[in-house]
Amino acid sequence: MKIGHPGTLAAHLPASAWQRFAMLIAVALLLSIAAAGASAAEEAAPGGIGFVFSYMAKNPFVFLFVSLAIGYPLGRIKVGGISLGSTAGTLVVGIILALVASAAFGITYEIPGLLQDTFLLMFMYALGMRVGPASTS
Repeated sequence: MKIGHPGTLAAHLPASAWQRFAMLIAVALLLSIAAAGASAAEEAAPGGIGFVFSYMAKNPFVFLFVSLAIGYPLGRIKVGGISLGSTAGTLVVGIILALVASAAFGITYEIPGLLQDTFLLMFMYALGMRVGPASTS
């Protein structure tokens, strides 16, 4: 039976923002659990939240996924008819996480150069796709 077929459960579930948020959280948790085995035993963490920040410093992809998982739905919340948007929400969450880690635990995050370049190119592509058609008309 195909997914989405009228007889399956997937056909009856609405595709809401909360389901996408739950899926992002599940993927981030699975990735972090898969990589946590060896690094958790290496050093003692400075408390529960300190362990999370030090783990994200060792695994920059987890930092990115956590920022996305929290920032995307945060950006969709409207206050007084105004919302940040998913991009700004993710950016704000990433900056806040990095500032808290630096101020409270002295941890700095370094994203690998290849990943920085890849996300910069994706950002420039998305910006060009949005602005490009308006400039030619």
